[in-house]
Amino acid sequence: MIKRLSLKNQFILTFASVIFLSLISTICSLVLLYYFLSVYNEKSVQPANYYEKKVPSIEKFVELKGEKILEVSFQKNLEKVIPMEGITYQVINLRGNKIYGTLDDQLIENNKSIYEKVNRSDQKGKVITKYLPILDKNRMEGVLAVRYVLASSIDYYIKYIFLIILLIPFLFLTLYSYVFARRFGKELNKPIKELSAASQKIKNQDLDFEIKYESENEIGVLIDSFNSMKEELKTSLYLQWKLEQERRDMVASIAHDLRTPLTIILSHVEVLMDPSLNGQKRLPQYLQTIKNNTQRVLHLTEEMKRVSEVDNPDFTLDIEGVIPIEMLPEMLEEFKKWAEDEEIKFTYSLNRKPGEGNSEFALDPKRLHQILTNLISNSIRFTPVNGSIDVQVQIEKDMMSFSISDTGKGFDTKDLPFLFSKFYQGDPSRNDQLHHGLGLYIVKELVIKHGGEIHARNNEPQGACIEFTISSINKK
Repeated sequence: MIKRLSLKNQFILTFASVIFLSLISTICSLVLLYYFLSVYNEKSVQPANYYEKKVPSIEKFVELKGEKILEVSFQKNLEKVIPMEGITYQVINLRGNKIYGTLDDQLIENNKSIYEKVNRSDQKGKVITKYLPILDKNRMEGVLAVRYVLASSIDYYIKYIFLIILLIPFLFLTLYSYVFARRFGKELNKPIKELSAASQKIKNQDLDFEIKYESENEIGVLIDSFNSMKEELKTSLYLQWKLEQERRDMVASIAHDLRTPLTIILSHVEVLMDPSLNGQKRLPQYLQTIKNNTQRVLHLTEEMKRVSEVDNPDFTLDIEGVIPIEMLPEMLEEFKKWAEDEEIKFTYSLNRKPGEGNSEFALDPKRLHQILTNLISNSIRFTPVNGSIDVQVQIEKDMMSFSISDTGKGFDTKDLPFLFSKFYQGDPSRNDQLHHGLGLYIVKELVIKHGGEIHARNNEPQGACIEFTISSINKK
């Protein structure tokens, strides 16, 4: 649920959660601390004069042990009697020098003042220092100074309790900030790592991936944009790679198609230039061969020019308003005469809906003639003598459909998906010296620019059929 919020709202919610949980935890901790103090201190809290009451027992021990207390080796025995948690002490000889003890202060300045302090107490505020004489046969050998504080044990720990109370909120703030920041960081770190890895993949030209992040926040929008950019880049690179492959194929195909006729021309020219050979009788034959191959080269360059035209992004159609029922018969009659010259039967029919016979249609008549010329010339080229070609045209207000069928060999099934690809020549039996795999590509591009589609199939039982549609430009 939180992932669906914006990063700003997630941060606000996280911050509020840290404050709320810290507050609740602090209150619970203070309640527990109060309960602990109220229960535990009933047994552990000592009165203010607690250590003062221990002094008489220490004094009796000193009287009992006498000068043994002055021996450093007796320190452990003395500390068993003195409550070390609340009393500090110092054993002093008659010269006022410290022998041992937990007090480091210089308590007695000289041997005269030592007698003045015996059985007396020094008080500085709540701090009391009492001097107990160390006697041996009623003769003083030294002094035991003990120091304690007139304060209950709760007073001793109160500063730590206040410190704990002050630190508890900050401890919980730190703890929950760390926990939530770590969690929040993980949520951000995962998509960022995926974006970084994806960028590296793009750098390596690997675009077969998708980043999934189900959220509508800023990260989700960023990842959606990144995925969209990747798809656009993938499409762009695919087109670039495709164009590059087409360019290589084009160069290879042009080189192949130019090499053969130019080689033939060169060889025939060399023969004609050799004075040792009597080529007068074969001169017309050689010149005819040179002419034919020169025409092949010119035909290829002309088709390349047309391909360059239709592939140019600035290519536009020269749109005119025409009446198909008046324009098409003139075009088709031209093709009919061409077919009959090749002893091929040519038929055509124009079909239209009632009332649409004289409707105006917006198209480029020169490009339509180019389309029909290319397709029908192919049919004439591959239809045998006494074969037939039939053209069916369906005329509607905004669309014309064409079907061109012949009784030739037809297409190889494996060639059908690639017939309209640039430089695809397919089955050699349907090719001739003037076929370079560009004519059908040009036709397809011109049909598409007229808003139509084109398809090829085989007739039953024999022959090929190409169907295409073009739309009236006014329709758009």
